Formats: sequence, structure tokens, C-alpha cells
Amino acid sequence: MQQLTLAGLRPDSFLGYLKTLGVFRIYASQADARARLEFRDEGAMLMTDRTNDEVEAFLRDSYTPTPILNPWNKGGGLAKQSKSPTADELMRRIEQTTVARWLPYRESIAAARAALDLADEHDGLKDQDRKKLVVALYRARCPEAALAWIDTAVVIGTRDAGFPPIVGSGGNDGRLDFGVTFAQYALGMMEGKPERGVDRAALLHDALHGTSSATLVSGSLGQYAPATAVMFNISNGVGGQGLSNPWDYIFALEGAVAFAGALVKRANGADRPSYPFSFMSLAAGYGSASDGEDTRGEIWLPVWTGAATWPAVAALVRRGRLEVDVSNERTTASRAARNGLDAVHGALTLGVASGVKRMERVVLAARNGLAFAGTSAGAIYVGERRDPALASLNRDTLQWVNRTASLEIGAQPREAIRKYEEAIYAYGATPIHDRIERARAFQEVIAALGRIDRTIALAPPRDHRPLPFLDRALLTQEGPLDDGSAEHRIALAIASLGASQGANPPMWLRYDLVGVRHGGTQLVYGSDRATLWQSDPKAMLAAIAARRTRDVASAKGDGPARFSLEASVCAELRDFEFLLAEELDLDRIGQLVLGYAIIAPAEQAPKHERDPAMNAAKQPRDVAELPSAFAILKLAIDRVRVPGADAKRPPLDAEIVPLLLAGSDDRALATAERRLRATGFAPRDIRDMFVSDPLLYAAALLIPGNGGLHRTCMRRALRILPEQF
Repeated sequence: MQQLTLAGLRPDSFLGYLKTLGVFRIYASQADARARLEFRDEGAMLMTDRTNDEVEAFLRDSYTPTPILNPWNKGGGLAKQSKSPTADELMRRIEQTTVARWLPYRESIAAARAALDLADEHDGLKDQDRKKLVVALYRARCPEAALAWIDTAVVIGTRDAGFPPIVGSGGNDGRLDFGVTFAQYALGMMEGKPERGVDRAALLHDALHGTSSATLVSGSLGQYAPATAVMFNISNGVGGQGLSNPWDYIFALEGAVAFAGALVKRANGADRPSYPFSFMSLAAGYGSASDGEDTRGEIWLPVWTGAATWPAVAALVRRGRLEVDVSNERTTASRAARNGLDAVHGALTLGVASGVKRMERVVLAARNGLAFAGTSAGAIYVGERRDPALASLNRDTLQWVNRTASLEIGAQPREAIRKYEEAIYAYGATPIHDRIERARAFQEVIAALGRIDRTIALAPPRDHRPLPFLDRALLTQEGPLDDGSAEHRIALAIASLGASQGANPPMWLRYDLVGVRHGGTQLVYGSDRATLWQSDPKAMLAAIAARRTRDVASAKGDGPARFSLEASVCAELRDFEFLLAEELDLDRIGQLVLGYAIIAPAEQAPKHERDPAMNAAKQPRDVAELPSAFAILKLAIDRVRVPGADAKRPPLDAEIVPLLLAGSDDRALATAERRLRATGFAPRDIRDMFVSDPLLYAAALLIPGNGGLHRTCMRRALRILPEQF
């Protein structure tokens, strides 16, 4: 078999993808049924017994065009009271041809005229009812070759007519009829003598190979390549001053035919139109997205791996339906994806189909108040297995977000929901093999959920419940959120405060940040204490440190307050060093803390060792040692005991953090020094110590540290080290 590289057929644009599908569909159906096609970086790879010249000769001289007619549209050139003399003339030209390749077209025109004559016998019909009647009459009489286009342009259900967005609204866009434009381009490229200066063969070669050897002709490719459009929907045919290659449009419409719609039965027995990989669009996930944007929806174009036959590709597109997991603890269930956000969840959890590596998103949006245009919105990468991270959000979370978005909510939560939608799209667009970037993208998803949780709690809708805690498996080491960064480890450690064995949910961090509380068996809105969320992460973490040190200092007996500073996860020494050297992104830490707070914290730290490769997550290599001033403060706040001593943990002095917040760092150091002496340590002279940023130090004191941190604190803060150090 020959392996022909067709650089003009690429899947990364609306036009390029449909052209690829169109050429493959035509060639495999009419010339070589054994042909296969594979997507490569350099373009589509067509595998066939013929040479490049033979493939081009077939398309130029022998290919039989699909009858693309819209008799239900008055501008389609078939109605008796036509609105377009140009369209009428095009139809007559096709009827007068005697070339065999135009036979299905001629038969289809005859069937369309017969359907229109029969429809005229039904007087008094409304326009919509007449259209439905014409579609039904034409479909019953047309040759088989025309059926695919009819189902691509319009799907008639028991109650309503549906219009797949891939070909406008019923095969037209405004006053532009796609069938008329297709006929004009096809006649120009395949029938009679070419117009002066038009090189049909060179234009075909350019369309297939991505070259620019031929002079383009006047016309536009409309929504498939909006850059060529000039007021494209103001008239029929290919008028205007845009320049394009007619073969591009011909092949694009031939490819669109693969996306024929169908009827799907509802649970109540009625039916509804369904279109392959077509969803309602959300104003998120692409650069030009904006609220209030007029869209027809979005279309997802499956890019497969390996070489596929046309029947396999046709089956893939025909089954173009994504399911969203809506299972609960008792039942396993799914429903069809309704919008792009549903589709991302469905694609990454229940999957698309075996052999699909990514889905190219195209949003059909109005531009400048004129015609609709297909805007590339990036790719969604699909793995062979379900994505465990998104699967953990799929059931309760997706339903909660959708319900929240449907309620009367303010501008802040509405914007937070949009940020969440953008984060979901960005996560799906991150290549699966890039583990660190994938983790960071998922961090943005969780952070966005945290923002929704916080903003909704400010003014909760009536009878609306807070978001349930997410699965604690998300926070495991090397889990879907672990990008190996110090910011992640610090946020993870803070989020685990109050989660050690023996504590209970009221001590979890979320209740400090968001206006929710434990109401018996479920969460409810409202808080027993003031929430401490602040946009300044240093101020927020310092405020939490002040509250929790007071809680521990005033705790009585075995009450839950004594666990306020206990954690199941600890940050590492170098995390503190980077933080105090101001080498970390504090804003990111604040957003991650808010997001991680909605995940149920683990009661025990993971037992396994971290993969060393995850520690090299783009952090500076050299950083200053842990400051002695912070070391003495941390030993006092963490109530570190003398190694080998049997004494209970010393009491906590709750004034250290408030003193730092008041700018009295000398008094804070003196208080910590006294506490360490009372514990049995021999601290260094605090007159040689300096607190560079009291607010940052107060925030850092909240972070749980591991044994390595405490040993370093002893070396940096103590004059005499304990014997069992």
C-alpha cells in the first residue's frame, strides 16, 4: 500500500477536520474501500493502492458529489416562488447535465420538485409545519445518496424539527443556503470549462497538500473558515470579495455529512433530535469566550489513533454521544451530556471510544452580529482509562455545580462558576502524559470549587445545601493534585489541621474559611464563628494561626479544640526555607488552601516514600537557611518536648502570634524564649535574632512541620542541644 501524506488535511481546525473526513469518505466509499487514514503531525496519512496523482485524478474527474439540496428553504433554488435567481439557474444547470457523476443530483432535484408540488396541495400550513412536510415528502422520494445530507441538515421528531449546528439552521445561515453554495463551487470545479484564470487541478492539489500554487477564486468558506468570510450571510451563492479555494468548501460539506443526526427515544416514549458530538456551549474554555455570546453550540471532533477504515470512522462519529456518570451509592446510572462541561466530565470519566486520543472543540458563535463562525476552542485529551481525579468529582459535584448555576445567585458566585468551567476545560486540554502540568491543572479545578463554595456561602440561596466534602483520596501523596511543589505541600499540610485521630469534623479547616457548619448528618450554611477568609494569604493564614493557638491554649480536657493544631500531613524543611525566603507564590498557596479545605482530610499521613522525581518541580535550588528567629518561635508554638523526656507537652502561650500581628516581634521572641526555658531547653540569645516579616512569620507558624524541621529548629535556636538529639 502507498502511504500518502496529505498536509492540507489536518484535524486542528474546523475546516481541516471536515476536509479530512470529506476526502476520506468520498475516496473510501467511491474508489478504494480498503483505504485507511491516520492522523500524523505532518498531516493526514492516506493508505491506498493508488498514487498521489491517481487519487487527485479520481477526485477531479470521477468523484460523484453528494446531492446537497434544501428544498424546505425558499432560497434553495427549487421553490416556485424562489428568492434567488442565481440559485434557480444553478439547479437548472445540474438538471441539464448528462454526465454520469451528476445523476444522483438530478434524481434528487426531481424528487425535491415532486415533494414541493405535493406540499402545495396543503393550504394554510404555517411555515414551520410546511417545512416539516416538505422534509418528510422529499425524504420519502429522494435517492439513497441524498439521505445523509437530509439527516445532517434537519431531523424531524414527533413534535419539533431539530437543526444540527454543523450546517447552520437547516442547511442555511441567514440568507445563505449551503446547498446553493456547494452546487456553485462543485459546478465550477467539475462541470464544463473552467472560468478564465481558474486552475482546477492546481486548486485541488493545494487543498490536499496545503500548498499555495493556484490563484484563489472569489468567495468564502463561511463558518468553516471565518477568515475568508466577507458579509457572508447577506446573500445566496458565493458573492462578496473574499478569496478561497472551492475544493475546501466541497470537501468540508462532504465531511459534515458524516455528522448526520438521529432521533433518540425519551423515557416517556417521545423522541428528540440528537446530533453527534454536539453540545450546548458555555462561555468558557476559549480565549474569546464572553457572557451573553450568541452561539449555536459546540461540536467535538474526535481525533483517532492509528490507521482506520472508513466504516470504523463512520461508526465512531455516528455513535457520537458522551455520557455523564450520575450514579449514587445505590444505583449506577448515566445521562447524555448536555453542554460542554458535561462533555468534559463524560469524556474523561466514562470515555468516548477506544482509539480516540483527543477531541477538538469548535464553538459556533456569532461574530460582529453577522454570520456564525466556527471558533477553535482547543483540544480535550482522552485517555484509554477513566480519569480517577475527575471521576471523584463527577457525581455529587457536577450536580451541585449545575444546580447552583441554575439558581438566583450574585455576580461573585456566577464568576466563580465560570472560573470553574474554564478550569475544567483547561484540565481536559492538558496532555495526559504531562503529570506535573496535569496535577497543576487539577489544582485549579479544586481551587475554583473552593471559590464557589466560599462565595455561595456569603449569600446562600434558599433550600440550597453546601457542597459535600470531596473524597480524601484526592490528597494522597503522588495523587492527582500532587505536582511536587512546595506550594502544594504547604497547602496540603494546612488543610490537614484538625484531622488527626481523635479529632472530629468541627475542627476541620473549612469551618474557619467558609460560612458552613456541621448540622447533624449534613452540612448547612451558617457559622458559629466569624469566617477568616481574606484575599491576602499572609493575613488569612496568620488570622487562622491566632485563632487556633487560642483554641489550643484554652482547650479543656479531651475536647476537640486541643486538636486544632494537630495535622495528619506535614510540610518539609525546605518548604519553610523557601517560604521565609519569599521564593514561593503566596497567592497560589491561599487559593490551594481554600480548595483543599473542601476535601475531607486524611486522618493519617501516607506511609510510602515520595518519588524523588516529584521533588524537582521547578523550585530554586539554593535558599537561605531557616532563620533562628523563626526556629525559636516554631519550637514554642509546636510545643516540642526535650528528646527522651517523659513529660507531657508543655502548655501553649497563645500570645505569640497576636504579638507578631501587632508588630511586637521582640516581645514575641521573648515569650517564646521563656516558654522554651520552662520546657528544659537552652535557647540562644534572642538579641541576635531578627524577624524580617512578622506577618509572614505568623502565617508560617500555622504550617505543620515534620521531624526534620524540628531538628533543624533545635540546631538554629538552641545554645545547647539535648543529649538524645
